[in-house]
Amino acid sequence: MDQREQEQRPVRREYGSSTAADSIGQARRVIDQLEARINDARRVPMSKTLSIVDAGELIDLIGQLRIVLPHTVVQAQAILDMRLARLTGLERERLQEEYAELEKTIAYLRAVLADEKMVLGIIREEILAIKAKYADERRTQISLMDGEIDPEDLIQEDSVVVTLTHFGYVKRIPRATYRSQNRGGKGIMGMTTREEDYAEQMLVTSTHDEIMFFTNRGRVYSLKGYEIPEAGRAARGTAIVNLLQLTGGEKVTAMIPLPRESEGKYLTMATRFGLIKKTALDEFANLRKAGLIAIVLREDDELIGVELTDDDDELMLATRQGQAIRFKETDIRSMGRNSMGVKSFDLAENDEVISVARIEAGKQVLAITQNGYGKRTDVSEFRVQSRGGKGIMAMRLTDKTGLMAAQLLVSEDEDIMLITDHINFMGANPLRGTNDDSTGPRFCDMTHTYTPELQEKALAVAKKQNILLQKGVYLGYMGPSFETPAEIRAFRVLGADAVGMSTVPEAIAASHCDLPVVALSLITNMAAGMAGKRLDGAEVIEIADRRGPVFQKLVKGIVEVL
Repeated sequence: MDQREQEQRPVRREYGSSTAADSIGQARRVIDQLEARINDARRVPMSKTLSIVDAGELIDLIGQLRIVLPHTVVQAQAILDMRLARLTGLERERLQEEYAELEKTIAYLRAVLADEKMVLGIIREEILAIKAKYADERRTQISLMDGEIDPEDLIQEDSVVVTLTHFGYVKRIPRATYRSQNRGGKGIMGMTTREEDYAEQMLVTSTHDEIMFFTNRGRVYSLKGYEIPEAGRAARGTAIVNLLQLTGGEKVTAMIPLPRESEGKYLTMATRFGLIKKTALDEFANLRKAGLIAIVLREDDELIGVELTDDDDELMLATRQGQAIRFKETDIRSMGRNSMGVKSFDLAENDEVISVARIEAGKQVLAITQNGYGKRTDVSEFRVQSRGGKGIMAMRLTDKTGLMAAQLLVSEDEDIMLITDHINFMGANPLRGTNDDSTGPRFCDMTHTYTPELQEKALAVAKKQNILLQKGVYLGYMGPSFETPAEIRAFRVLGADAVGMSTVPEAIAASHCDLPVVALSLITNMAAGMAGKRLDGAEVIEIADRRGPVFQKLVKGIVEVL
């Protein structure tokens, strides 16, 4: 190799390397530009002509690259061809197919909108499809209903206790909050009051019952039980002025639950200066939020009490000086709302009426003085007099006792419990032995031993008879001995509310025969260890005999509605 060839070879190698590198870089730039334009072309409508890079420049570069980098050039061409095919083939065809489908859909929808029969046909097809997929037996009843839905229908009916304080705070609380206790216990807190305030009135009613509120000005207002805000035991309650449209100085002096049957019912009202008035309950049928006049009062006179009567009751009034008078309701003629009433008491000078009460059999008169002295007297010791007399002495008053503060009619506990369930602690079951399949299955269900429907009827009868009917679980104990204090504590943990030596076997046998059952238990005594004294069977029988008439009246009423 001559010197000239040796000098040119490195130059040719260097030139070839430089050309190849430059060509590759330029090819990459061209390919990148092409790819960018292809991406832009995808966003251009199909009707427009796509502008592609000049192929001449790319062909020259490919020719140069084919000499030194043949594989690279082939790869570049393949990449270029792939991008162009995807753009011109796949994307264009997809868009054309989508366009054709949209055209068909538009044409179909326009045809549907223009043809009512097609619309109805589509609806029919869709309904039939839903029916085929979801059709089953109707689970609701469609019936005609007159009028609108009463909001009261959406409120659960519960037995509640309504409390009103001396300063005019009212609240309702579920009756179940208060449990029966023995005399001498600490009790439970019924409400929290302001200093010098105290609970003045309390009644048991229903959330659906209408309650009448009588004021010292002789007006009457009404609220539904559920309209009185519910509060806890320790809560003070809501100011009554926020619920009733009371005027300045007007104070609620009596709360009366309005009975659902008003025929033959009267409201008997007594005033501080000795007037009394009886008005038919029907005249208070349309009570307004603004209130109605219940009695016309003289100057400085006030309404002090109201009683719901039956026209054949007896009434007892008491005075601040310790006098009391008992007379028949028939001594009072019925008067309209806009009247003053008649004389009830021949009051002594500086004396005034403080209470009025309806006489009930078996009740006792409880007199309480301002200094905290009390006296209980059987109501039979107060003879019946004529209305307007001077009365007789109810309690001897001294400087030590102070003047009379209140006189009430009270009675001893007469708890009657509606049995809602039982615990069999007798150690035996009446269904043991060979089963008689004709009367019931071997293993009978005891879920609803005491029929819920009958329980509701019993509660309704008790309410009508003004009997406070408790509800609870009864535990059957073998006996004949009374339970021990430890057993009573254990039974309470098990969930028992009352203990007895009957009922449970009979209820099990009735359930086996698929018979409806309603059961009542007359509570005659506190259980062992609760009363702080020994239990006596003779005392239990004596109490049962004494309270028997009330129990019999309730049972008779339940039987009549069955």
